[in-house]
Amino acid sequence: MKKTRISADRAPFTGAPMPPRLACASCYGERMIRASLRLRRFAAARSLPILSMAASSLLLAGCVANSSYPSLAQRPIERIDNSLTPAPDTAPTPPAPPPASSDLTTRLAGLVKYAKDSDSQFQTLRADADRKISAASGTSLGSDSWGNAQVAMAQLDSARGGASSAMADLDALYSDARDHTPVGDTPSLQAIIAARETVLGIVTAENAAVDSLSRRLKG
Repeated sequence: MKKTRISADRAPFTGAPMPPRLACASCYGERMIRASLRLRRFAAARSLPILSMAASSLLLAGCVANSSYPSLAQRPIERIDNSLTPAPDTAPTPPAPPPASSDLTTRLAGLVKYAKDSDSQFQTLRADADRKISAASGTSLGSDSWGNAQVAMAQLDSARGGASSAMADLDALYSDARDHTPVGDTPSLQAIIAARETVLGIVTAENAAVDSLSRRLKG
């Protein structure tokens, strides 16, 4: 069916010419209608992208809500709070060193006994040397008294060799034990050290006695 376009300057239905004032009003109304339609179309065109973006955001939110991906939030293990407890020391405890062997203790006891026996002989000779040096006091060199004092001092000096020999053996034992145990003291080392201290005291006293008598003899 062909649409009949009604002129703006004619009356509707009858088609009769309209008065100029009415024709102008009719033309103005038609223009307002057309302008309103254009505004509606423009508003619809502008709102379409906004609606599309809103719909996409809702779809994306739905996907994220139903997703099985792990959260990107910081995990407790990733936080540094200086509250970590150090791992306990699991290093095995070294075994205790064995006690001194019976062979070592027997040898140490023999060296100490030898030094003490030698010292007993030394003390006897010391008393004899002391008497003879006193008798030689004030005599001339080469006299019988002076000669007897010289013999007594030689015997005394020889007697102190027993304790000195025991001390040398103990020093060798200590050096060998220390090579095997650079740090700390094992029961074997402690036994050697105790024996050395005993014999060292004897050697020190004998040396002091010989020096004192020698100064008196030289007078």
